[in-house]
Amino acid sequence: PRTVGQAEWLDGFLAARGSKLPLRVIKITVDYNKLLKRLTGRRTCPVCGTIYNMYTNPPKVDEICDREGAKLIFRKDDSEEAIGTRLKAYDNDTLPLSDYYRQRGILTEISGDSEPEQVTNELFRALDKVSI
Repeated sequence: PRTVGQAEWLDGFLAARGSKLPLRVIKITVDYNKLLKRLTGRRTCPVCGTIYNMYTNPPKVDEICDREGAKLIFRKDDSEEAIGTRLKAYDNDTLPLSDYYRQRGILTEISGDSEPEQVTNELFRALDKVSI
């Protein structure tokens, strides 16, 4: 869910169906400046779909896919302005979910500031703590 209203609906939906599954919500937190750098640096190959980051994982030739030789694409919603709009919506609509799930004792927060492999390992560790 993206809003508290959606979370409340989901709770009711699961309860009405007698769901016995353990519920765990995982929130991945990322420093604003790191997030901005990741998103504004993202480029995608229109042919093969390979994703690059111009700061952390650049192609061998600037703005050109290593595999296909195609010019990389910058998504409009990865501009600083668009990211600011998206983060404002997140702060207003989605951030309150942290308190909603924290009060229920089912929120686990992990840092997304590390390398992707490390974040993935943390995610799996958090999921391993959920017993079915």
